[in-house]
Amino acid sequence: MSIASQALYEERVRSARLYTVFRCWVVGSVTALRLLLVYGAGSVVSRMGLSWVVTYFLVSLGILWAARRSEQAALASMYAVPILDMPFIFFISGLMM
Repeated sequence: MSIASQALYEERVRSARLYTVFRCWVVGSVTALRLLLVYGAGSVVSRMGLSWVVTYFLVSLGILWAARRSEQAALASMYAVPILDMPFIFFISGLMM
């Protein structure tokens, strides 16, 4: 493996791990906001899909944990965007309509 290939591989792993942290921050913020709206303001509309948002957050934490433990899992975590993130976002937004 050349030096350039090694550097590119290391940057891909680093970027994948940073993206998993970003995903957890965003999903955690959405989860906290939904919990605040349900239990703080008593919003009935926000109660719909709350279990899905919490599930999405827990799955995101699982992906973060796996990406921190293994380089291969970090690289594979990039497939979570089309397989996990997009369907969850569309499903949760569909519940709110």
